[in-house]
Amino acid sequence: MADRRTPLPPQPRRWTIVKVLHVPYTFHPDPIGGTEVYVEALAAAQRRAGDEPVICAPGPTTGEGAFGGVRVHRIAVDPAPNLAALWGAGDPRAADGFARVLDRERPDVLHLHAFTSAASVLVVRAARARGLRTVLTYHTPTVTCPRGTLLRWGRAVCDGALDERRCTACVLQSKGVPRPLAAALSRAPRALGASLARVAPGRAATALAMQSFVGMRHAAVRELLSSVDQVVAHARWSADLLRRALGPRARVAVVRLALPPGLARPVSPPSPPPPLRLLYLGRIVPEKGLDVLIAALALRPALDARLTVIGAAPAPACGYSREVARRAAQDPRIALRPAVDRRGLATLFSAHHALVVPSRTLETGPLVALEAAAAGVPVIGTALGGLAELVRHGVDGLLVPPDAPAALARAIEAMSAPWTWAALRQESRVSVRTFDDVARELARVYDDVRTVRTDDRVRPRDDVGRHRPKLEGPSQGHAVHE
Repeated sequence: MADRRTPLPPQPRRWTIVKVLHVPYTFHPDPIGGTEVYVEALAAAQRRAGDEPVICAPGPTTGEGAFGGVRVHRIAVDPAPNLAALWGAGDPRAADGFARVLDRERPDVLHLHAFTSAASVLVVRAARARGLRTVLTYHTPTVTCPRGTLLRWGRAVCDGALDERRCTACVLQSKGVPRPLAAALSRAPRALGASLARVAPGRAATALAMQSFVGMRHAAVRELLSSVDQVVAHARWSADLLRRALGPRARVAVVRLALPPGLARPVSPPSPPPPLRLLYLGRIVPEKGLDVLIAALALRPALDARLTVIGAAPAPACGYSREVARRAAQDPRIALRPAVDRRGLATLFSAHHALVVPSRTLETGPLVALEAAAAGVPVIGTALGGLAELVRHGVDGLLVPPDAPAALARAIEAMSAPWTWAALRQESRVSVRTFDDVARELARVYDDVRTVRTDDRVRPRDDVGRHRPKLEGPSQGHAVHE
């Protein structure tokens, strides 16, 4: 992997405990992604450093519990939010729930790891009204891109500019509207589209009003980026994008991803191919490109390969996951498996020759690529975003264009040569950062933005631990990566 930086030297310890309220997209016991794995590992590292992390995530119902010794709040959301809440400032019901948690916990810093109708601008407003400092980590392009991928028309890397008409046309095309019609609809006056939408039915109404919805989203993004005290990026490309969006007074810190604890190095690698044993470890959603991988294998029906797919769909009724399952069932070389316990990742990696990450979106990591690096497993991935920064083509992995089954098929075929796999595997043996490094770097970010509190939660470091309540809860979850 390309990022071979040595860990930062120890820094002088602060003399105050910082209480941080982390807000991910979801959390245990729900199916989780890489962002949630990140938050879980970061909270554990912050506890080791003597700080006080608390997690608050949207959920089906409101409740409180613990996970790995960290308090976890769940906030009920509107099960059927209107389009204005989805595209605009957010879900008022969820915002009220977050406000109650803010009043109860009184954190020093609100750290957002998602930007959704639940983790919304309304939540940031509530935090600022209470005098709290706010930090946003940019985990995925969905934060700023209405399409969610930062790929113009689904193919070319976008510059990320919040151009209402251009984004409207791109979103419409992603939803199946022919590109010429999408461009025409994006040029219609916003008021006309909104008026027609009120008298047109269903999907047609949404298409006609899309410019209004994109305008709402852009306004929310601008308010978010201008309201938080600090934005954190994981990769160079996302830091550059955010600096362009924020302008010359950008408050962007780069804090690279790290390897979560507990992933032991495989003791014995698999025998050289054939058969070539491939692993897909991620969510089963369109932007992750599993369909591209299945199509690539279909182009090489005679290739002696086996693909293990371990992931989760966002909902049982997800049309994309059903279609993927249908196409996978047509190829006996593909096996779909449920999520695995993180403690089994070393064994899982040791049984495979390569990890395939066929994303059609710009990743800020992804975390799973770091885990593959630690396991000495080469990566076949798309030459986009963080993958292009982590994987060196022909050295410790192979990179292909996004959404290109033929190119991916050629890369898989190349990996099936025993000498190619052996050479790439040897180069993949690198050390990676730990979450203690991440916690130390974020501590500096918090110190830069926070207001020093004088209540009884701010105590000398040598007093750490004596006042923290003992919490019971599971310490392991199921791994499905972002």
